[in-house]
Amino acid sequence: TSDPDGSAGAVYSGSDDFNLESNGQVRVTMTGDDLASSNGSKVATEYSLNGGGLTFDTESQKTHNQAHKVEASATLGAISAQQAGAYSSIITLTVSAI
Repeated sequence: TSDPDGSAGAVYSGSDDFNLESNGQVRVTMTGDDLASSNGSKVATEYSLNGGGLTFDTESQKTHNQAHKVEASATLGAISAQQAGAYSSIITLTVSAI
């Protein structure tokens, strides 16, 4: 977080690691919503997998056992652009055979 007080332009970011283990080629896709408060206020949020896009494929004809990273970042607008309160979001990782 660039500014824990929540001033205009503050960037809130976070990441988490996960391990993916498979015995064949798979595609991993991530979706995520904007940060939202219980009163309906939202803050635009960007997501990435491994510092890139929202999808990656493992190698074909190979097993896979590696760590990967999910990252999220949200930048506050003007103080009056979002209401005060706790914000949260849900992300979904989908792993499918290809």
